[in-house]
Amino acid sequence: MARLLADTQRHTAMMGIAVGAPGVGKSVALRFYQEQLARKSSSSTSVAIQVNPRSTPHSLISQLFGELQGAAPVGQRLSTLDGLAEAIHYNGLHLIMLDQADRLNDACLEFLCSLFDLTGCPLMLVGLPQFLQRGQTYPQLLDRLGLSLKLLPLTFEEILHNVLPALVFPGWIFNPAQEAGYLLAAQLWEYTSPSLRRLCNVVGIASSIANAQQEPVVTHACIQQAMELVPPPLHLESTHEMATERQQRNRKVTHLSLRLDN
Repeated sequence: MARLLADTQRHTAMMGIAVGAPGVGKSVALRFYQEQLARKSSSSTSVAIQVNPRSTPHSLISQLFGELQGAAPVGQRLSTLDGLAEAIHYNGLHLIMLDQADRLNDACLEFLCSLFDLTGCPLMLVGLPQFLQRGQTYPQLLDRLGLSLKLLPLTFEEILHNVLPALVFPGWIFNPAQEAGYLLAAQLWEYTSPSLRRLCNVVGIASSIANAQQEPVVTHACIQQAMELVPPPLHLESTHEMATERQQRNRKVTHLSLRLDN
């Protein structure tokens, strides 16, 4: 969606809304997109901010100027809507992204609509699922809304082949081609799904545990200890059958890990 919104050479500028469940990976996707842009160009043409609780139009202006690192035409008042609009033109921005946009109150939404009208710079608002419903009932936003996207949880195959091998934590080595790796991925995703944030928390804590225990790599035992420290998702059932199946899988993963280590 970000690329579509920023491509104003092929269509008129518009606003967009992307929503997803907590932990599904919205913030991670924004950071990844920003990092990609930074690698491609020395001067960024997009900015991303996280909306703070009880934000006001004035605080949004301050945040956006902070991302622009104060770059603005000489003589502009940095605390005004017009000043921010001039700074956006001055920096050649093609996209403004706001994470946790469900925190925006009506005054902030009205401000963003005015900013869009003044600059023609596309805005992408990212939030929880209920924010899309709110946006569709807010006339000013609905008139400017061109794209909407519902982010779905990642599939197990994406976790296995794309996410876990790409995680960067000290001592974390993951090979999806090994049976032990496959079983470990299944165990991790069963415990943390659909939250990518919770998955990263478990692996990150396991990395810290491995370091504290002077283990050269993150072991299955480290993962087990980390899972005991991270609360399970609310939807995770704790029936006797599931608990028994999980224990059997854990034993199998441990056996395979020990066999590979030896």
